[in-house]
Amino acid sequence: MTTQEIFAVLLTAAASIIISGAAACTAPEPLMPTATSPPTDMPSPTSTSTVAPPPTPMATATLEPTPTSTSPPPTYTPAPTFTPKPLRTATLQPTPTRTPGPTFTPRPNSTPRPPSPIAGLENGGWLEQNKRARAAEIRELPWVADGVDDADRTAAEALIACARWYPDVFSALLQKPWVGDSITAGETVAINRLRWTARYAPELAELMLQKSWVQDGITADEATVIEYLYWMVWTADGTAEQVVVEAANDILAMPFLESVEGADAAAVRSLEKLGDNGTDVLLKIMSHPKLGDGIIDQEAKIVSLLGATYTYRPESVDFLLRGAGVYLEERFIELPLSGEVLLTVIRIRDQVTPNMDYLEHTVRTAEEFMREPLPTNYVAWYFDDSIRATAGGTNFGTHITSKLHYDVENGYSWKRVPFHIAHEVAHYYWTGNQRWVNEAGLCTKARLIIRTG
Repeated sequence: MTTQEIFAVLLTAAASIIISGAAACTAPEPLMPTATSPPTDMPSPTSTSTVAPPPTPMATATLEPTPTSTSPPPTYTPAPTFTPKPLRTATLQPTPTRTPGPTFTPRPNSTPRPPSPIAGLENGGWLEQNKRARAAEIRELPWVADGVDDADRTAAEALIACARWYPDVFSALLQKPWVGDSITAGETVAINRLRWTARYAPELAELMLQKSWVQDGITADEATVIEYLYWMVWTADGTAEQVVVEAANDILAMPFLESVEGADAAAVRSLEKLGDNGTDVLLKIMSHPKLGDGIIDQEAKIVSLLGATYTYRPESVDFLLRGAGVYLEERFIELPLSGEVLLTVIRIRDQVTPNMDYLEHTVRTAEEFMREPLPTNYVAWYFDDSIRATAGGTNFGTHITSKLHYDVENGYSWKRVPFHIAHEVAHYYWTGNQRWVNEAGLCTKARLIIRTG
């Protein structure tokens, strides 16, 4: 083989190698590396002993410069931009509407409770602590709730005492409508005396509370009956005599006290005065045949004279009780302030004088001058010498007594009668004070009210 033929073969082989290498350099990068294997396109070695005929001559190839087999720089693939995973946006839950609990109203600064209207009264504090229900009943009375003044104090303290010691009397009193209303002077006397009667004679107090005239209010005359029945059974050592208590119970049950008028109240007051002379005197007169079967209204006018008469002229008591020879002259009058008033002139001789006219004139003028109702609706004028020897007349509260010579038709004393009766009638207003007030002051007042012409 010639040198040219060998050179041509070598060129052809080199070109093949270059083309294969170029192809290999442009193949994509495998994802995973593979095992290396021998190439399959290399020519097999030929034997040197046999030479193949030379190939047909080809045109000489112009060799192009072989590009440097430098691998192109890898395309820069930018690293993926790190997109931070968005934080989970917390879904805002709606704020639950808070249901407010009950509004706590702060306790105000404790305002001091007004003091109990009975706390400062006698036994009031004890009752508030130990008998609260009864204390509340008293506090709720209108005349107590608005404050206990001096006029109400006696009645309030008497109710408190009943609530503490005499619950039956207390309950009975609270059932009376007049106790729940404003309290009058007469009602104050009644409450106070019932409280003390319960101490000395519980049965008598119960009988008093059962009387029909105690249910609807207490007049001045009714208060007088309650007061003097109490004084009848009262004793200094606190132990009432049972016979006197029974006598008082009997008197309360008599016909003249089914209702109470002025003469009835005066009669009870007179009987109590008899007891001041001794229990035996009271019991003796109460057992008299005229009174033993019970006192009636007309007899009450005579009984009203007995207490004072026995003190100054005991022999006149029997004469009055016999009834024969006792004469009554009566007249009802109507006064502007006092209303109806009964005037009674009582004599132990059968005669008529102008004294009833003088009595009416004096009573009318006294009320007009004093501008106050007469403290009684019964005025009795009794002519007898059953008074002090040095006195011409006396107002005993139950009646007026004048000596006999003031009831003559003529004589030297007749001119003194108007002044005399004016003075005694004035004592219905002026009593219970110092003597100089009742007596000396009355002389002037009596002269002023005498208008007999």
